[in-house]
Amino acid sequence: MKVAMIGHKDFPSRSGGVEVMVGGLAASLVRRGYEVTVYNRGLQKGHNVYTTEGVQARRIFTFQKASLNAMVYSFLATFDALTRDCDVIHYHAIGPSVPLVIAKLFGKHTVCTVHGLNWKVDKWGGFASAYLRLGERVAAKYADDLVVLSESEWNYFQEKYDRTAILIPNAVQMRQPLPCNLIREKYGLEAGSYILYVGRISPEKGPLDLVEGYLKAHTDKKLVLAGPFAETEYCTTVQEKIAGNPNIITTGYVVGDALLELYSNCALFAGGEVPRERHPGEHHGDRRLRHRVPHRRHRQSGSGAGAGHRPAPHAGTARGTGGLCAHQL
Repeated sequence: MKVAMIGHKDFPSRSGGVEVMVGGLAASLVRRGYEVTVYNRGLQKGHNVYTTEGVQARRIFTFQKASLNAMVYSFLATFDALTRDCDVIHYHAIGPSVPLVIAKLFGKHTVCTVHGLNWKVDKWGGFASAYLRLGERVAAKYADDLVVLSESEWNYFQEKYDRTAILIPNAVQMRQPLPCNLIREKYGLEAGSYILYVGRISPEKGPLDLVEGYLKAHTDKKLVLAGPFAETEYCTTVQEKIAGNPNIITTGYVVGDALLELYSNCALFAGGEVPRERHPGEHHGDRRLRHRVPHRRHRQSGSGAGAGHRPAPHAGTARGTGGLCAHQL
């Protein structure tokens, strides 16, 4: 059986939750005997068709402009998948799911995995927000299989569209903890000495709330923000808040052993994303503070150990951070 996957940005990649899921799912299907093609966004000179872990990757042209990127890419990827006689086309996220209806017209079995109701995110407005809502409606009405990651999203599609989705919470993979080596050398961090955030520096992840909460907590723990800063007004605001504070460390995009060391040795994981691979610190019983917006708080479910805390605005985050730090994290 031939399976195509559309919606992620790149493969292999750990740049976001969708990319992590697509990478793991595609490799797993190949091991089970499926032929899998993943469609990446944007052409690269001399590297547009390649195979990794048995998964064929094909790069598709698109525009860099955010409001057009997913739309153009998903339509062109769908047309390409139709020419290659794929049996199943699996769309990831609601934005890229609009051309799903075309795949249906050609008799393809279609799957949509909803990675969140993206139109609720402040950064998408106007045309982009309307397009995301269209993708949601297309997925709800036409997808042969609709997959959601949380009970709240299952309830949402049931109540709004009378559509019964398939609930598959994100799985996790255990990893062995690593001692402080790379992060001690590069950032001066010791085990149990810092609060960790991992994720994009963007409004829907809530790092600004976390920073403001941290500044009010008066803790001796450092705050580590492990994620890329884009050239946006939001990122500029976060940078202004943390400027000149030696206890707030920014690492940029981190992968590999350095990321595992950060997870292994943090006193508190106050992340924008619960990792889809369970971080070693959880295995050793560290604590986690959630500060996501309510419609995504379910991401904590199924993630294993760690103290669960309800998302809160920065005042609540400050209380939670200070309270947990006071208990010898």
